Amino acid sequence: MGSNGDTMRTCLFLGFVVLLLAFPVLHTNYNSQDSFEALSIFTYDGLILKSISVSALAYPDHNMTIAVSSQFEAAGISPIISFNLNYGEETIPMFLGKANVIVDVVYHMKNGRRYYVGSYFRQLLIDPQNYTNEIQYVIDLTEEMNSVFSFLSSQDSNLTIEDVGFLGRISIRNTFANSTGAVANKRYVKFPLTCDGNMTIVTLDFTFPEEADLIMATWGSQDMVKIFPNRVQTSFSVLPDQRISSEIYVEWKMPEPLPPIPWYDEFPWKYLMPGFIGLILTLTLRDGIPRIYKFLRERAMKIAFLGWGSLVWDLRDLQITGSWEIDGPFLPVELARISQDGRITLVLYPDASDVRVLWARAAHRDLQRAIDDLRRREGTSTSRIGFVSLPSNRSRCNVIPDILPRIRRWTKEKGFDAVVWTDLPSNFKASTKMDFNEDNVVKYLRSLEGHPLYEAENYIRKVPEQIETKILSRIRREIGWKKIRTDLKMKKW
Repeated sequence: MGSNGDTMRTCLFLGFVVLLLAFPVLHTNYNSQDSFEALSIFTYDGLILKSISVSALAYPDHNMTIAVSSQFEAAGISPIISFNLNYGEETIPMFLGKANVIVDVVYHMKNGRRYYVGSYFRQLLIDPQNYTNEIQYVIDLTEEMNSVFSFLSSQDSNLTIEDVGFLGRISIRNTFANSTGAVANKRYVKFPLTCDGNMTIVTLDFTFPEEADLIMATWGSQDMVKIFPNRVQTSFSVLPDQRISSEIYVEWKMPEPLPPIPWYDEFPWKYLMPGFIGLILTLTLRDGIPRIYKFLRERAMKIAFLGWGSLVWDLRDLQITGSWEIDGPFLPVELARISQDGRITLVLYPDASDVRVLWARAAHRDLQRAIDDLRRREGTSTSRIGFVSLPSNRSRCNVIPDILPRIRRWTKEKGFDAVVWTDLPSNFKASTKMDFNEDNVVKYLRSLEGHPLYEAENYIRKVPEQIETKILSRIRREIGWKKIRTDLKMKKW
């Protein structure tokens, strides 16, 4: 009898633990601090900035990406360029990118003619130096200058050289957390910009979340121009030796939050059922615990992500196990969506030809967590994440519902329980005011300049080799943006 009593107490305790593990986790609301970014750009030793483009991209979760692109020329024995990005005390650097510097050597003859030393073309990647509330990029071109002098000394001694210098371009991209101010559902950014240089053109643009409504956008006392529904821009000429010191201020309104769900609607009744079953099995069977363990283990789902664009080479915080594999399902994919930074990106498109996409195993074993993981990576809403779940026979695909049967077949053949993918629609016509076709896509790409052009070219060059669409082939043929190798590791099949 004593033994039976101990068994009963043990069983009740184990059942109580199972019930506790099934209880939902409580979440707290985010409270943003009032912070701002301050961008200071200055130069040393005869280096001149000819043009500069500053792009800012604000996300719904109070994070912001800042990208700077500038063309420069330099003359002198030890030219050095320094880019400084100062940020507020509450702002947290999340991703500090390297500076991509492309530079070529140039020398001038006394007769005023200019010559290039093409063999000394350089592409440099400069690491950021992170100090307290400041990020600095310092590019020392002394070594390249010495190479030029060495080259010239080996040439005809009758050459009369006026001076030697550099022509080039620099691009940087950083992401910060807690970098937008918030009051209720209103968001704003104060972005002071200070710059010294002999520039001719300055371009500034700011992109805010798609679902937001713009309230105001100013550069100093001037209004910025709205060029897309969620993007504003301004550009102006600068007089020689003119100092730039003014502030970008952008304010927008997020949609009103939905009312909280009553606890009894949100309560996970279906997750409590395994606890009750486990309690009954424990009370009635001596081997109840092994049976519960086996049952719960079988309920853990095997989930895969599908990818065909930047998700493949830029996971960010997306959690996967292993590497991307190339034997995914055949899906209609095309370059048909304009992203917030001006790139044209690959999305599902009804009239596109089928290509074989890639897949990777999700680290999460819970379907909702995998969906939320991809939603955060894409910076979009849950309704724009597609999925197929075989155990529950549920699915979602708003862009092309007709592809669901083939995805289900592939999921079953690969032994997965569920598959998750990005379900963003085409927005080419809404963003560009042009019909979507091959000619207009090429026309749009040829119209880009500055940082949007850099991002668009970088995207096209990194598209995986097996994703070869009609428009992508034409871009490579007419514009010349060939495929480049990346550090992506693919598993052959």
